Amino acid sequence: MDNFILQTTKQTITIYHLKITLHVYTIMKNYQYASLLQIYQNNKEDIEEIKLQYLRLLSLLTITPEITNEEFIEQIHEISKIGTIRICYYIDLDNKLHIVGSGTIIYEPKIIHGCKKVGHIEDIVVHPDARSNGIAKNIIEQLVYLARENNCYKVILDCATELTRFYEKNGFQCKGNQMSKYFIQ
Repeated sequence: MDNFILQTTKQTITIYHLKITLHVYTIMKNYQYASLLQIYQNNKEDIEEIKLQYLRLLSLLTITPEITNEEFIEQIHEISKIGTIRICYYIDLDNKLHIVGSGTIIYEPKIIHGCKKVGHIEDIVVHPDARSNGIAKNIIEQLVYLARENNCYKVILDCATELTRFYEKNGFQCKGNQMSKYFIQ
């Protein structure tokens, strides 16, 4: 129960001149943040469920074909060598983990700017049921913080046109155009 916040409100209802006072309890999810690597390391026995939840979340962005648990774990480790995947999650009353948001940062070493790095933010996604709780904003802030801590001189990201206002509110500016050449469809 420590992962949830109980919020009580007092409501008074009048029915045929009879006043009834109700105490309404609302369970607020206590969202927490960690790296996907930490979540895996602390919950190895639940790797199948973690993988399925994470792939479902990413499927809101793009195609996510099935992969084995071993491929998933290997990729988490590979990404952790060059960046990190931050996730937002909560633990329900049955002690089950629910992944509701994610974002990745990859550090690109550069020779310019005194051999500093560029942070590439990718795959920002929040489950529709958890939106409007500041999760994407918190993930972005954490990734920007990590970029500063890892000697980045800038952080860049690509986003859909309809999301530019969100990123501008979070300190990003439109600079140039992004070009792509895809090798898979």
